[in-house]
Order: sequence, then structure tokens, then C-alpha cells
Amino acid sequence: MTRTEKILIYILSFILIAILTFIIFGKDGFRNIAELKKKRDTIIEANEKIAGRNRKTARIINRLTTDPEYIEHIARQDIGMVKEDEIVIQFADKKEILKNDKE
Repeated sequence: MTRTEKILIYILSFILIAILTFIIFGKDGFRNIAELKKKRDTIIEANEKIAGRNRKTARIINRLTTDPEYIEHIARQDIGMVKEDEIVIQFADKKEILKNDKE
């Protein structure tokens, strides 16, 4: 093997090592790809949660626009509304009773 061939082999080897190093550790290398995959998986998981909440909200909106019984249920539960002919009976809270007994 001549001196020129040896130098050529060394230069090509150096270039090959440099290219492989850049592929592995460069800006768009394998390490970055792994980080991007983790970020992608996190974003996909967040999107699935948001999509689930959107579906639930769409069902509630649909029921609020089409289901009078559901509207009545929400009005009674969340707002505390009652019908005209109903009687409301309120019970004292146990904590209040115990507090009054101690005094």
C-alpha cells in the first residue's frame, strides 16, 4: 500500500467518523429524534384528554338543548330550584347541631 493510499484511507475514515458523529449527536440526530418522540407522545396524550372533555361537553350541550328532564335536573341540582307546588324541607347540618350543643 502506498503512502498516498494510506493517506486517502485515513481521510475517508475521518470523514466517515465525522459524518457518523454528526448523525448521532447533531441537531437533527438520533438523540433529538428520541426527545421529539417523547414530546410527541406527551402531546398525543394531552390531545386525547382534551378530545374526551370535548366529547363530554358536546353531550352536555346536546342534552341541554334537547332534553327538558336534564335541564330540570341541572336546575334542581346546581341552582336549587323547586317547582311551585313543592315544599322544601331543610335539615340542620350535623356540625351546626354539635356546635350548638357544646355552647
